[in-house]
Amino acid sequence: MSLVLANKQDVSDFVYGLTFLATGGGGGGIDEGIEMLGRELKVAGRIDILSIDDLPEHLWSVTTIVLSGREPETPPSAEELNQFGLSQIKHGPIDYTVAAVRELEQYAGVKVGVVISAELGSVNASESIVTARRLGVPVIDGDY
Repeated sequence: MSLVLANKQDVSDFVYGLTFLATGGGGGGIDEGIEMLGRELKVAGRIDILSIDDLPEHLWSVTTIVLSGREPETPPSAEELNQFGLSQIKHGPIDYTVAAVRELEQYAGVKVGVVISAELGSVNASESIVTARRLGVPVIDGDY
């Protein structure tokens, strides 16, 4: 049985539930998760999150996650950023995870068939959902 997020209230309830179940993990804040899924809802009209029982056997699964740390008290200078090729932001977090999955597929010679969140949380679970949609594969209602 799948879970469907069909409106803003569904998204809000879902993200608040993720935050409650995360007990402090899962990255980011409630607003960030709501914003991420809210944008996806506007594009898609609805977001389906599948039960593992709804999947065929023998799919390659992948877990995606956005990791970050605390911002430095003093950011690096533009010169230091340029030394490492970081002079401009080329991608957003979802672009990174989609590119990473595509690279894994190419390297391993497989096709990923489903995304499973690494952990419950307002941002990490939301990121997995959006990544799965961009990859054109389902996302599972659960985590590793």
